[in-house]
Amino acid sequence: CFPSLKKVQLPSLSKLPFKSIDQKFMEKSKNQLNNFLQKLLSDERLCQSEALYAFLSPSPEHLKVIDVQGKKSSFSLSSFLERLPGDLFSHQ
Repeated sequence: CFPSLKKVQLPSLSKLPFKSIDQKFMEKSKNQLNNFLQKLLSDERLCQSEALYAFLSPSPEHLKVIDVQGKKSSFSLSSFLERLPGDLFSHQ
């Protein structure tokens, strides 16, 4: 779909349950996410995407959702984008 985005490395948490998140990790993660967003927004088709705009601009109702079951989310933006159909962002 967007080969340049597949090459971008995104942050991931350690598999070790008690490893603390230090300042170095936070800075590296921030830089990786910033790099990903810059590449994402440098694509003209994606910049015009209503789906991307909606994703990056959640409404207050979405922000109020509380996980009642107490499960941790295993959401990964890169996994989500890889599973999107190739023509999702095309305009007709």
